[in-house]
Amino acid sequence: MADFRRWILALTVLALCVAGASAQVGLPTGGLNNNPFSCTANTATVTPTVRAEGITELTGDIVLNCTGGAALPAGAQIPQANITVFLNTTITSRLLGNGTGQASETVLMIDEPNSGLTGAGPALPFIFCATPQSGCAAYAGANGSMVTLPGGAVTAPNIYQGVVSGIDSKSVTFNGVPILPPASNGVTRVYRITNMRANAQAIPAGATTPGYVSAFVSINGSSYVPIVNSQLVVGYVSTGLTTSLRNTGNSGGLSTGSKQFNQCTNYTNGGAETPVAVLRYSSNFGTAFKTRVLAGRRQQRHQRQRRHPECARFAGERRFRIRLYLQRRSHGLRG
Repeated sequence: MADFRRWILALTVLALCVAGASAQVGLPTGGLNNNPFSCTANTATVTPTVRAEGITELTGDIVLNCTGGAALPAGAQIPQANITVFLNTTITSRLLGNGTGQASETVLMIDEPNSGLTGAGPALPFIFCATPQSGCAAYAGANGSMVTLPGGAVTAPNIYQGVVSGIDSKSVTFNGVPILPPASNGVTRVYRITNMRANAQAIPAGATTPGYVSAFVSINGSSYVPIVNSQLVVGYVSTGLTTSLRNTGNSGGLSTGSKQFNQCTNYTNGGAETPVAVLRYSSNFGTAFKTRVLAGRRQQRHQRQRRHPECARFAGERRFRIRLYLQRRSHGLRG
């Protein structure tokens, strides 16, 4: 439970990475939209390139923009649905435990809360559904709002945790999400799925073309909800790291007769810590290396790759919380 509270705290200080997006949650322009209710799935931003070596790669957001449908009268219970995302690899988002089974850090947000975009939804704070296994009931309020009780004034939850499949871990489901048709012209109901991680190692990267992290979105509820463009690419898989051994002066490759390092074979250099080679590694694309520590802190010396929980924001690395970071350095190999 303590870990879940820390996660919530991290979310409350998060500035969502949607500031550059166009206003997706509009204001009514008058009149009803007589079209049937339907949703269109898109990736939120430029599809990210993920590292073929990574097992917890952050994928792109999935955004469902929904329009049309019939308006519900105030006080009516809003129909609920389960929204599921299937991947062509395992989902490796962190499981939060705290009695919620396979509930994860992957979340679904309704109407871009706390984002600063135009509309009533973006002006709301993060409000969590505390029962991810079943979802949270909501009722139609005034002016297209969602409330917790008929005729009530308490805003219904707008953040739902995803529950990862316990069978093959290749799908994540957001249970009991209220599906309120926007009905009015100029209004779009937005469901954003974010903070989803995938095992990119299981997807071939290809020699000249990247592999793909593919997603399929489905909505299962009391009524049929059509989804346009339900299959998406949420990540391009590419080799992120190139390594090489160089001479001790780091001026070129190892010369003929240089020490060879065979796997599972001990090597000593007369007991002296004399460098015998330099290991160079470099990134193959701009976002392959990530910041390991908080900005402004001194880099830890000779830190090896390890899991380091940091309850803070890291630009480009994790939208909400913890991640495994790779530090860029050259290390001298010593005997």
